[in-house]
Amino acid sequence: MIYSKWIDNSNVSLDDLINNIKVNKQNHIREIDAFDNTPLNYEVDFVYEENQFTIINGKDVYYNYLQFNYEYVKNHEAVNPRREKRISTYAMNVIIFNYEGKNHYICNKRYNNSTLKNLRKLVGYKKDLTITEQRVLGIKTDLFIWMTHYLIDNPDDFLEKDSETKLLKLTSFKGQTKDKLAEISGSGEKILNMLTTLLFLFENKEISSVKVELTRFQEYFSLTLGEKSYVDIDVNEYRGAEYFEMAETIESIVVLKCFIDVIPSLIIMFSDELDSKKWTPRKENKFFTGIGRTLSKKINESLRNK
Repeated sequence: MIYSKWIDNSNVSLDDLINNIKVNKQNHIREIDAFDNTPLNYEVDFVYEENQFTIINGKDVYYNYLQFNYEYVKNHEAVNPRREKRISTYAMNVIIFNYEGKNHYICNKRYNNSTLKNLRKLVGYKKDLTITEQRVLGIKTDLFIWMTHYLIDNPDDFLEKDSETKLLKLTSFKGQTKDKLAEISGSGEKILNMLTTLLFLFENKEISSVKVELTRFQEYFSLTLGEKSYVDIDVNEYRGAEYFEMAETIESIVVLKCFIDVIPSLIIMFSDELDSKKWTPRKENKFFTGIGRTLSKKINESLRNK
């Protein structure tokens, strides 16, 4: 499922923010369907009566989970006698949490004006900058190439000695239709991985997103990262300590871990290797030319053995 992260700039406590949402719901005047004069539904349901607490990468996180949905009349169907054609429902799930003294929202919607508009509607904000998007910076092709290098050259190693982060598989996609382009596995046959890596190199300008499968601190995550801070987390694929919790708890913990820890850690580890010169444009070129030489040698050996 696709997620986006937003920050609340009101500087109130998480309890006060949640109370504001509840008061806003109570004060909400339900809109009327002019066709039959019936009120349209407007619902805000919190999963937890009290805020939940967890620790992610050594830091305290307080969170709650809510389901927000409301009905509205479609402009072009306002006089259609069939209600199912006339009325539509907007639905959004929101993980609302406090981390490092700031309140945030993670919702199952993309970064766009519609999501921002509906977050404001949920809380009852009128000011433009009270809620702002918090995009994930650092998701780019260079990051994916660096991860590919690890899968080929160091498939059994952690990305950093103390990180307990190990890449298992990368799958690249191209275009809006997410056509599968290439797949590289740490447990796969090395020559096949090399061939796939060259395809990755030749088609890197066409890549729109990459599915990353990894383990971190003995937990398994599957998430797809792409251009313009695209984050798609497959919660159902998660394996770890929260596996047997209720569905909303699993989703909350997995999504929070991905946004707070897993994704930033990948980007930081990549940046550290750039800063320390462990990974440079020259080493990247050497990586790809080395693959080319290995494959050329294998081809020549195969021809000689015919």
